[in-house]
Amino acid sequence: MGPRPGHARVSFVIRLWLERRTREAPPEWRWCILHVQSGHERCGRRMEDLIQFVREQSGTDPPRLGTE
Repeated sequence: MGPRPGHARVSFVIRLWLERRTREAPPEWRWCILHVQSGHERCGRRMEDLIQFVREQSGTDPPRLGTE
């Protein structure tokens, strides 16, 4: 399925993993996201930062999480 007329394709690859901090501390979620068209990549811990990257690269808000 291709992009709709007048809409550019925007693709992302997200890697998500659990990373151990110390023996006593619980593991922490980490991520890296790649904007396929530009090659720009960002890594982090906070989901808010991942969403901001999608917003910056696509020029629009990403899909909302949660129930509606």
